[in-house]
Amino acid sequence: MVVPWNHGKHWVCVILVPQVNHVYYLDPLNAPITNRPVILRTIKEAYDTYLMKRSMEISKNLSIKELVCPHQLSNVKCGYYVMRMIKDLVQSPNRCDYIKKELIDKKPYPKAMIDEMREEWAIDMLPQLQSHRIMDH
Repeated sequence: MVVPWNHGKHWVCVILVPQVNHVYYLDPLNAPITNRPVILRTIKEAYDTYLMKRSMEISKNLSIKELVCPHQLSNVKCGYYVMRMIKDLVQSPNRCDYIKKELIDKKPYPKAMIDEMREEWAIDMLPQLQSHRIMDH
């Protein structure tokens, strides 16, 4: 399960793999999760809740793996970085290989890739936002 997550003013991505008791943590700032104890605790609680709701055994051996990922240079592009990582993961023919081989690059995404995400978001979301605005009036 892929979870985009905003904790305050910053987006990260959490990938839950309950079959092997792994959680992957991707932060476009590449900040260690140990610097974010609230996130670490929340991930563990959410993971346990996920397992309980599916009547799966709660493992004491949960492995949270921080993945180095493309590093955002500014303080305002984290959402686009997370969307890009998720898009690339979902479209990858082999998601395990993508996680192990593609998400090891700390280089920032090229501007064109971020602009593509902005455009896709606008194309998908603006009509919905406009229809809600019309309905609210």
